[in-house]
Amino acid sequence: MRIVLNRPSTIIRSPRIRLVLLALCAAFPLIAGYPCRATLNHPYLLVTAKPVQGLRSLEAVRKDIRKGRSAKLWVELLANVERDIKKPLIVAGNKHNRSYNFVALTCNRIADAALVALITNERRYAQASLAQIEVLFDTEKWPEWSDQAHLDAGLKSDLRHGQFARAIGFAYDWMYQLLTPGERARIVAGLDRCAIQPFKASIAANEKWIRRQSNWKTSVVGGFAILGMSLGDDHPEGKWLVEFADPLMDKYMEVFGPDGEFNENPGYASSVRFIVDHYLAKFYASGGRQKPAQLEQLRAFSQWILYSIAPPRRILAFGDAQTTAAPNLAYFGALAAVLRDPVIQWTYLKYVEFSAEDARPRAQELLCFDPAVQPMSPAGRLPLARNFPAQSGIVTSRSSWDPEVPVSAVWTKARTEDVHRHADWGQVCIDGLGERLI
Repeated sequence: MRIVLNRPSTIIRSPRIRLVLLALCAAFPLIAGYPCRATLNHPYLLVTAKPVQGLRSLEAVRKDIRKGRSAKLWVELLANVERDIKKPLIVAGNKHNRSYNFVALTCNRIADAALVALITNERRYAQASLAQIEVLFDTEKWPEWSDQAHLDAGLKSDLRHGQFARAIGFAYDWMYQLLTPGERARIVAGLDRCAIQPFKASIAANEKWIRRQSNWKTSVVGGFAILGMSLGDDHPEGKWLVEFADPLMDKYMEVFGPDGEFNENPGYASSVRFIVDHYLAKFYASGGRQKPAQLEQLRAFSQWILYSIAPPRRILAFGDAQTTAAPNLAYFGALAAVLRDPVIQWTYLKYVEFSAEDARPRAQELLCFDPAVQPMSPAGRLPLARNFPAQSGIVTSRSSWDPEVPVSAVWTKARTEDVHRHADWGQVCIDGLGERLI
């Protein structure tokens, strides 16, 4: 009698048993003469192993990083990874709260090293990414993934689970071929315990963030969708993670107003990068069949953001945004590429260098930037004053589109946005020559 364990998720009903069988399959590629898993042609998230019409291949990436801005991004990425390899692993322990910034830097370290491993085909970079991933599964060094405030609120999973799911999802796909079956099995088992089961517990508890149209949905649900795309049949819930997310992510696109207005303040709008990640990942995971038509809605949103920038380097501080926070626009390069939009490309190139380091996932930035999109200034193309009546009702006027020191710029808002709803309507902000006056 032969026991065939090919694609056990379709045979065994118990998720725990299926996970054990999948781990065995990863550790022992042949059982009773049969392959234990479908062969997946990794990578296929944001980059393809072989050329595919309309998608960017690994060969094309290696060619592009020899010149222009892509070369600059590659040099920066490689330098960051080489620097991080020499540092101790990032550990939370009982001393560090799992804040957005702390987790974002950890996620960048994981994904950046994984992409460098893919491009160079050097295992030492994969080992660096793997080490940072595996320490997350150590309950002494990372006793919890959740932010302390979210733990105190009794949530089963939170934003941090979504951040890690997205980063590890990309990393697992990019360095797949450089990992041993045993290493892949350990990642899958750790993700099941630390990420997927807490996420399922939140869903079972019907926690409020699942129903709410806020950045939590794109960060958490969208992050787990990318993880599901990456894992595929390596985890019995891989397909379900994607299927659960699809209607919620599509529904979320309804939050944007008719002129691109976001339902949170401009500071929180950087979370839209999770939407871009999600639909681009789906596009690639489908082999180019599921074109990201939803992203067309973000053309108007990109203008709303452009009008919400106080040159040279501040985002309008409505709501609870920090008054000195820079616009985080690393994802605008991807948006410009998919929409073939020269003004979005101009916005990206003018402002991305001001982004906080934790808000620059350089791996995604490198893969998604398209040098073929020529930047064009909004001068003469967009009016100097705009009224955005939906959501917070932002009104802006400036003397020019100079990204450094326009002579004057004025902003106000007429109402509250749907999410956060801070009572700061009616305030007037005035800048002169790049300095805040009022």
